[in-house]
Amino acid sequence: MEQRAHHWPEAPLLPKQVWAIRARLELACNFRDLTLFNVAIDSNLRDFDLVKLAVSDLVKDDPVWERVSVIQSKPKRSVQFQLTQQNTRETV
Repeated sequence: MEQRAHHWPEAPLLPKQVWAIRARLELACNFRDLTLFNVAIDSNLRDFDLVKLAVSDLVKDDPVWERVSVIQSKPKRSVQFQLTQQNTRETV
């Protein structure tokens, strides 16, 4: 009888870990990954929903939207999240 491996959710990142990752991405001038990381933190979207996002999902006629609504792939439901002013909106 085959046993399935249990996939336990990973512990969330600590605030100092989030800031350390942001600092490294900024120092490396890796703004694409920094933007993806910031949106991931703000939205809590799954990875496959995150990579499906387009800039047009976050920006309309220049200003970055404060609130964004997307439809998740797996549960097929709408999710709203807020983009933080100081981090995400600046990188987008």
